[in-house]
Amino acid sequence: MVRRVIDKNSGNQYAAKFMRYNDPLMKEELMTELEVMALLDHTNIVQIIDGYEDKKRLAIVTEL
Repeated sequence: MVRRVIDKNSGNQYAAKFMRYNDPLMKEELMTELEVMALLDHTNIVQIIDGYEDKKRLAIVTEL
């Protein structure tokens, strides 16, 4: 699921992609996706702003 989120401090708008994982392997794959996306720097690719995780899901925050 992807949602529009707003930084309360700056008022900037971002996209947050929430992904559920059920097992450690799936979590590792999602973390790898986050790491690879953070390394990419191109005008046609959205930039990673931040990433968060809890017990069952990972959130990747990107520019809109």
